[in-house]
Amino acid sequence: MNEINAIIERGHAARRLSDPSRRRVFDSLPAFLQHGLFCHDRFINVKKQAFAQRMMVAELLKGEGNRVLSTLNVDLALRYYEQALSIFRYISNRKGNYLQDGIHDDDLDNVIFVSMIESENVKVKALCLSLYLHLAGCYLRKNDIKNTIAACDEALHIDPNNYKALYRRAKARISIDNPRLEHYLLSHEDLKKAASINPSDQVTQQEIVKVKKRLDELATAQLLNASIRSSESSFSSKPLVQDFKGPSRGIEDTRKKEMEASQEEFLDKLRNKSMDPFNYELSYEVNPNARIAPEVEELGR
Repeated sequence: MNEINAIIERGHAARRLSDPSRRRVFDSLPAFLQHGLFCHDRFINVKKQAFAQRMMVAELLKGEGNRVLSTLNVDLALRYYEQALSIFRYISNRKGNYLQDGIHDDDLDNVIFVSMIESENVKVKALCLSLYLHLAGCYLRKNDIKNTIAACDEALHIDPNNYKALYRRAKARISIDNPRLEHYLLSHEDLKKAASINPSDQVTQQEIVKVKKRLDELATAQLLNASIRSSESSFSSKPLVQDFKGPSRGIEDTRKKEMEASQEEFLDKLRNKSMDPFNYELSYEVNPNARIAPEVEELGR
């Protein structure tokens, strides 16, 4: 895998030398898709093979990832999982050689394997779901928040009720530096859904309590700041001398309800906002009759 690390570094060097204005979409993609472009030549050949051979190679790579992860080598496990995913989901360069010509959005395709045989599609989805979860777990260990959330998003596209993806995304949302109210709102939403799927999991329940406590603290602070700004504005527009009747409980309750409604409206906007940066048109490939490459036979031994 040192060779693959070298290939990925070479790919990133080519990216840095490319015109930034022509690779904005590529730069927005998560690492597990970018590194699919930077894959080893042997895996490019594997992608031309029949489904059974491709699945065998992907499973072998995933197994190696699991093995090295058990030794706590997270970086090496990531490389194996990324390469396994790239057998069925990857970015390809349709023109020229990106190492020489640079990486340009207009030259790239977002490729996903789709078969005419439904049972094969089911197997690929199951494999990709497993790989996204493994990737998310590794990225989270490295505190790589962007890629953790992207991997969880992809997993949830396949299985919207996946407990692990929801929990890991919830953890990632509040693992950034100085998380704000909206991060805790989204984290709390993910945790609530995860708890509804697996109500017996005590870790999730404990995490909900912690997140809800911090969420309430931030909401209270926001409410207080809004009240202070409102009071200052009101005071500046009134005479300096006036009757003081003390705080009105009714006004405080109204402001609290308004703030809660505002938070819910804000959360709805976050829920509905498209977070998917993968805005290439998908291309589809089926090649069930291709010959078995020597690289595949070698990996199978």
